[in-house]
Amino acid sequence: LGATYVDSGATADDGSTVTTAGTVDTNTVGSYTLTYSATDASGNTGTATRTVTVQSPPPEFGLDGRAVKGVIGGGTITVVDSAGADVAIAGGGTTNADGSYTIIFDQAEVSAPIIVTVAGGDGSTMVCDIDLAGTDDDCAVGDGTSVAFGESYPLPGTFVLRGLVAEVPTEDGASATVNITPASDLATNLALDSADTSALTAADVEDASSQVLGLIQTITGTDLSGQDLNDIAIPDVADSADAAAASESSLALAAFRAAIIANQGDGETVGDVIARVNSSLTADADGNLAASGTELSSLTNSVVTALTTVSAQVTAGGGDSSAVDAAVDNAEAIEEVYETIGDEDVSVPPVPEPGSTAPADQTKAFISTFGNVVSSALATTGAAGAGGDGQSATELFATELDAVAALNSGPATAASGALKDAVNATVADLTEDGTIAFDNADATNPVTFSLTKAGTTFSIADASSTQTSADGTVVVISATTGTSGGAGVFSLEGVTMVTTTPGAAQGDDPVTTQTFTAGTLNGAVVDGNTVTTFVGTVNGTSATTSFGLNIVYTDTVAAGSDTYTATISFASATADDLSLRLSGTVGEDISNYSVTAGGDTIAFTATPTAVGTGTVVFSDGTVLMTLSLESGSVVADQAGNIAVLTVAGVETGTVSANGTVTYSDGSIQSLPAGIF
Repeated sequence: LGATYVDSGATADDGSTVTTAGTVDTNTVGSYTLTYSATDASGNTGTATRTVTVQSPPPEFGLDGRAVKGVIGGGTITVVDSAGADVAIAGGGTTNADGSYTIIFDQAEVSAPIIVTVAGGDGSTMVCDIDLAGTDDDCAVGDGTSVAFGESYPLPGTFVLRGLVAEVPTEDGASATVNITPASDLATNLALDSADTSALTAADVEDASSQVLGLIQTITGTDLSGQDLNDIAIPDVADSADAAAASESSLALAAFRAAIIANQGDGETVGDVIARVNSSLTADADGNLAASGTELSSLTNSVVTALTTVSAQVTAGGGDSSAVDAAVDNAEAIEEVYETIGDEDVSVPPVPEPGSTAPADQTKAFISTFGNVVSSALATTGAAGAGGDGQSATELFATELDAVAALNSGPATAASGALKDAVNATVADLTEDGTIAFDNADATNPVTFSLTKAGTTFSIADASSTQTSADGTVVVISATTGTSGGAGVFSLEGVTMVTTTPGAAQGDDPVTTQTFTAGTLNGAVVDGNTVTTFVGTVNGTSATTSFGLNIVYTDTVAAGSDTYTATISFASATADDLSLRLSGTVGEDISNYSVTAGGDTIAFTATPTAVGTGTVVFSDGTVLMTLSLESGSVVADQAGNIAVLTVAGVETGTVSANGTVTYSDGSIQSLPAGIF
């Protein structure tokens, strides 16, 4: 298109020569008649015509991506199609210094899926991406020497690393992304094994990607559901700024590829390790990855080492390493499981298909969501790293919930209501400017404060309200100062709530203190219900149960009932805000809770049979995970399981005391270490 067609100087079959050119200059596809002048050998001049067809040029499309074991610079890119035939490359074909590449194909279409290979030799280099503590000999060059973390070293011509993609768009200017890492190389190996002697299919590629992501998710605990290997950006962990800016999924993949060096044995090249890891993992008939516990334990141990490097780099770049540190804990826990299994085979599930209605897939998706939510909750509320005081993280989390629930207990509701009623009555009585010192003269449930009116402004000082429940629990609410512009709604400062339990007589930790920087004593009235807000911190029985929160509390029924609804938002140091919504009858019947982290929500219902004893059921609305508590601790059943997973009443898995989930299809997965 847009070209000029000329016949100047052409010689016709009869020997005549074209002396005057004819042209076609158009941007429209089609056939055109070209007329030109010609002179024969005798000097006779005439005209002739020719039909010219104007066609569209072939589209320019191709691939882009990044090749990283450590970052591979100067690597040679080649491509084969679904049948294994070479695909011609018109432009590109060599990786840049940061491992990135772009290629343009030299043909109108490509038979996808395709496999992309980066090869060493010809001056190519790779960056050492593992920092082995206590040494600068982090990566073996292959000639008997080593280089330190972050340094480059030459790649031999025998080195190859592969990636693959299921589809290649052929529109002009289109590009498919293929990231080339040890994870993608493993996926390529699995896809080719699945295809066997047949041409590679998109299903082969998609299944292999899901299987590899399932392995990385199982080891690190990082939620990779609904993703594809090529969707996940590839950071350079040797660059701390790049590491700090990377997502959790990117860092999990970075650790998996860096683990290759940590798993390298004496005399092995990097390519040898990749080939050995590939050969140790096969897909079974159910679509799970299968390998021996010993092989998986070795690989997982190397991932722990790599995650330690990644965590340090994220911190050095000014990022938040808490997600990587949680992945270290998870990997250490699952490593112990694999080591215990030993030479027996282990099934590792792929990441579940989003929206799958198969009970096993639904259960695996629930475990992924549950792990994400609880890990975020623990990190946000300060319970991560539990264990020094003998409490597991879930028990400590339950302690925090108890502290929050105390805000809405029967005596807390009564104390808040008594103070509210007394203030409203005093506001009504104080019709002229002045001050009233209020004291209800009740020795058991005293209410005291000082109220001043100046024009339309009311001020409260030294407010205090005490209520004692039938079981001896005492709640004292106090506020140092507060002001109101009318309607009896006071903005308070220095709000505290102290709950003293009957356990004081037995030497138990009897006091829970909630300290708030601000709040409203009597907020908006919605549908006849009173809404009260608190902003500040809740302090439990230890420093680890202190966290920032914002509470909107609604007294939803008639006075004297313990029923409440509250929305509680925790201050979070993580990327995702965490909100905890509570509703139910405190200390009496069933209490219902839900926890939201990011876009994931888990609900759970507590059914007490005695103090600290009963059943807790976690659910995403489809899958139920049931645990039993005795004296505040999670207890195991006769089979040694602390939780049972069911879908529609049918058991789909169990959870052991160390957080290992065993599914009904035989595959296993690990919840974040320390939850139970």
